[in-house]
Amino acid sequence: MWVKDASRAIDYAATRPELDHDKLAYYGYSWGAEMGAIVPAMEPRIKVCILALGGFYFQRPLPEADALNFVSRVKQPVLMLNGRYDFFFPVESSQEPFLRLLGSRKEQKNTWSMTWVTTSHATS
Repeated sequence: MWVKDASRAIDYAATRPELDHDKLAYYGYSWGAEMGAIVPAMEPRIKVCILALGGFYFQRPLPEADALNFVSRVKQPVLMLNGRYDFFFPVESSQEPFLRLLGSRKEQKNTWSMTWVTTSHATS
């Protein structure tokens, strides 16, 4: 459902001549960042991803909605912005595995980065 909604929004953006269709980004915050493993994996028109305060959830959803089953299919460069003390997405068990399993091509891996802010599940 989320992928269909995102694809429809991109379809609409493609009809707008004032937009640069080659520079489409995905920005996800919290749960939207966790969806950053699914939506960009299924939508190749997205060129870059910015994921703020995301990672893997501890509870496993159904396979068709599990970020773990999609994260290796994300081929876009990704910037992750996370809280070092995030209690929803802990660094060692959630954020770092998410970043490690992203499926970018070898020459794009140097564009990946993980930036931690000294907060919990917030950016300020």
